[in-house]
Amino acid sequence: MSGQHLALVLAAGHGTRMRSKTPKILQRCAGKPLLLWAVEAATAAGARIVVVLSPELEAPGRELLASGTSGIIVAIQPQMKGTGDAVRAALDATDARDGEAF
Repeated sequence: MSGQHLALVLAAGHGTRMRSKTPKILQRCAGKPLLLWAVEAATAAGARIVVVLSPELEAPGRELLASGTSGIIVAIQPQMKGTGDAVRAALDATDARDGEAF
């Protein structure tokens, strides 16, 4: 693994607590989808980015990420088994097998 930080954007949730039919990653805040806020912050920090999506959100998520961002790894979390499983899906999609967590 390189010395570059790895940013995991856990975006597989559907945002049911938001009580909206629009998935959380597509909700807009200040004119931009929520997912892009997280990706842009990680990009500004100089991190390698892994975005974890559910199968249902893969198509709209990839479409959103294709709009100007590059070098992002997309990982799919096949079943919603919690945050730890989402992190496993992210790490499985990378060559990151060691390093420091903070």
